[in-house]
Amino acid sequence: MIFFCLITIKFCLVDTTKPLQQPDLVALEEALKGDLTDEQKAELHFKLGSLLLQQRDATEARDHLELALSLFPPSRIEARTSAEITLSSCELLLANGERALALSRSAYDTRLKEFGDKHPLVARALIAWGKALAHEGDESALEKFIAAREILSDVTPIPRAELAQLYSVTAAYFMKIDQAESAVQALQVGLDYADDSEPLAIQMKLQLSEAHMANSDTMYAEPILREVSQAPNATELQKAMAAFGLANIYKLWHNDEIALSMFDTAFVAFSSMENRRFTIACLIHQAQILRANGRMQEALLKEAKIMNVGGREDDVVTSREAPIRLEDVRSADPINQ
Repeated sequence: MIFFCLITIKFCLVDTTKPLQQPDLVALEEALKGDLTDEQKAELHFKLGSLLLQQRDATEARDHLELALSLFPPSRIEARTSAEITLSSCELLLANGERALALSRSAYDTRLKEFGDKHPLVARALIAWGKALAHEGDESALEKFIAAREILSDVTPIPRAELAQLYSVTAAYFMKIDQAESAVQALQVGLDYADDSEPLAIQMKLQLSEAHMANSDTMYAEPILREVSQAPNATELQKAMAAFGLANIYKLWHNDEIALSMFDTAFVAFSSMENRRFTIACLIHQAQILRANGRMQEALLKEAKIMNVGGREDDVVTSREAPIRLEDVRSADPINQ
């Protein structure tokens, strides 16, 4: 398994090219209270659903997108197709793979029939279809991503952010089928299209570090993670994941004091986000390092903290195992194997 399990097909479902604007949510909710036509309500529900999906609130996003689809008139083919594509992303986040497949296939068929095979929305529908196929473990997902890339490459001007996101999704698919070298190649090309000032570029750098780690190329992964950890436009979650990745690398390199410090940084960040899984993972790694260095009292304190933050006895057992080092395995994170 890959070493920090954040960058998956699901993580790539959301349009991360634009940051979420919290005030927009409030404004849109207020606007819905006005005297509106059904079509105006549909537009607002679509915008709300899209923003909530960026925030990864898939359940509420789905409700708004369902309403948008029910209110858009049949003549609004483009709007309905966009809503279906976005709703497909919601369903994947909610692990409803069959519905995501049905929605994305419907969006593709509708758009292809109306506008032919060179329209950007056809490409977006193909990407959604590919994501749904990848979620179901269908290898034909890659064919959809390649077809979408060919369409987008023919659009003038080239939609750089969309191409970057497509390479990001393609790389996530390669990681899912254990083709890390192909993921590295896709991301290196995709980053040429990504704007460094946008969250998508940070996400892709995290993906690239993950792919390098899967190839045991820690020397390539470490500077990328350091860059992300210091990036002013990185989210708190992205910085926390970078710290966690760096800690794993230093643990593999036997730089135990630096690793302990980086796990502390990640622990504080994940605790503040109430991310129990990674909070516990940080403590397990620290306990392993401390035990390996004969610091039993400190290790016991970490193990007690594991239980205090909601861990299980199995987590404590894992914390007492010898830490896995670079020479032992390809994957850097024993907890997520």
